[in-house]
Amino acid sequence: MTLDMTPEQLTKMGEMWGEVFLNELTIEKRLAGLKPQDILSRFNPEERLVGLKPEEWLATLKPEEIENYLNKIKQK
Repeated sequence: MTLDMTPEQLTKMGEMWGEVFLNELTIEKRLAGLKPQDILSRFNPEERLVGLKPEEWLATLKPEEIENYLNKIKQK
């Protein structure tokens, strides 16, 4: 038995099955092979910090970056 499908129908079916397949994957498998900067670039800075505690934000910074920021605030 064969099915005659137009390219548009085939594309639509591929998209449907692709979504079903992706929904079954874990986050780790979905993101595997992607560079962190490619993922993070899709979010604005506020979205990147959602759910983090202040100490978790600070842990990503070098001590001199924190000092420079604090000095800048003191000068205002």
